[in-house]
Amino acid sequence: MSRLRAKIFLEQTIKYTLSSLLFYSGVIPLKNLFFHGEEGVRILTYHKVNNLKNSLNSIPSKEFRKQIEYLRTNYNIVSLDDFHESMTGGKKLPKKTVAITFDDGYRDNYTNAYPILEECRVPAAIFLTADYIGTNKVMPTYEGDETKSPFLSWQEVREMGNHGITFGSHSLTHSILIKRSPEQAKREIFESKRIIERETGKPAKFFSYPRGTKADFDRRMKDMVREAGYVAAFSAISGINDCRADPFELRRIAIETGDKGYIFMKKMQGALDVLFLRDTRKGQMLKDCFNSLLGIRLNKEGLVIEG
Repeated sequence: MSRLRAKIFLEQTIKYTLSSLLFYSGVIPLKNLFFHGEEGVRILTYHKVNNLKNSLNSIPSKEFRKQIEYLRTNYNIVSLDDFHESMTGGKKLPKKTVAITFDDGYRDNYTNAYPILEECRVPAAIFLTADYIGTNKVMPTYEGDETKSPFLSWQEVREMGNHGITFGSHSLTHSILIKRSPEQAKREIFESKRIIERETGKPAKFFSYPRGTKADFDRRMKDMVREAGYVAAFSAISGINDCRADPFELRRIAIETGDKGYIFMKKMQGALDVLFLRDTRKGQMLKDCFNSLLGIRLNKEGLVIEG
């Protein structure tokens, strides 16, 4: 088994065990009952939808369809515009509301995910790494990920934008903002917005922090995002968003490789909200230790795994 597959297997085993323990012990049902656990919006994060083996952060097309149909049947699915309106004092959203987002802007979002979303009449948003769109560039990824995922073209972006898909920025080059100078971070935030708006002819109102854990951005980045004219920004910190949520540090639920069936449903029920702990600075340190035990080393951007 490759190191990548071992990593995925161990992560799924931990999630299965943890969600079962918390849910069937009564902890999660009690939390939802007394702390109104379903009175908020769960925002899901996808990356790739394809049927290739050893493709990191990917959900098979068949599984993606199952998840969308499950959500359509059991939840109220809204666009980011509707979500933002509810956050700013507009209409109140019902319980069990979700929104669907994608990070990076891979071409399989168009070829595999978009037809399913359109068929099911489900809104979604894609956060684009602007400097990669319409190019043959390949983003650094994990060693063992045998796919070199191409990115969307601007023509595909415009087509989807005319049929219910919202586009926001995931920065210019997927640079971890806190590791950049203020001038570089500002360029990532401002220039990506300008490019997306130029190419789509529509405002890019939403931003997604690259990698997006608590260790990857701070108040300065949030202020830059606000200054650039975005109305909200999304992190990778796990959790639900209620009326008290910071609009420039919104939480999302990552749908990761292997998050199928049982684990997906338990994530939707809040049984894995505790995963926000791994998105803290101390949590990232523990995650690095976990990777080290597998003989895995990340580069400074947290993207490349080396043996």
